[in-house]
Amino acid sequence: LVQGITVGGVNTPAAATPRLTLNSGTAQASNFLVGSDGNTGIMTITGSSTELNVSGATSIIGDTAGSNGTVKIQGGAKVTTGALTLGNNASTTGSLNVSGTGSSLTSSGVVIVGRRAHSFMNLTDGATVTTDTGAANETSPSLIIGNRPGLPIVVVDNAALNVNQSLRIGDSTSSATGNGRLIIQNEGVVTVQNELVVGIGNG
Repeated sequence: LVQGITVGGVNTPAAATPRLTLNSGTAQASNFLVGSDGNTGIMTITGSSTELNVSGATSIIGDTAGSNGTVKIQGGAKVTTGALTLGNNASTTGSLNVSGTGSSLTSSGVVIVGRRAHSFMNLTDGATVTTDTGAANETSPSLIIGNRPGLPIVVVDNAALNVNQSLRIGDSTSSATGNGRLIIQNEGVVTVQNELVVGIGNG
């Protein structure tokens, strides 16, 4: 068990782009942080025999201002995680790309795409993402696309997105408007077990 995985954090040399690739076996970690403290980080999990199991509460792709994080799950690799946030603060970018038959991400907590920034989640070519398998009740959001200003985009292209409870597009607070887009194409499938809410509060 690795305490935590950080790719592109506080000790990154200037102008460097740290990359971490997992291409075989099973890895376990308490969480992961990809792209933080003004740095860029890229993590790739690839291959049908590769798994990453994350046991902690929240992992983040694109954390603090000026940071860019990208996570790629491909070639049949499988990732399980707790809650997951893309684009955690203003002026960040978080990207999650899940591609290929058998490739999957399964979260036991809520997934937020664009908490405060532009972010992207792309599902392609037979991949599957399942959100919030541990939701406490049917009104709990399992997937939020756009929680604050920014334009987060989720694309489901010949792939499957399973939302265990509710899906919110354009969530917001009393002081900030959330925007979001969900694009379904090429026989992509989105399944929402309970509510689909488009625009909530000022969203």
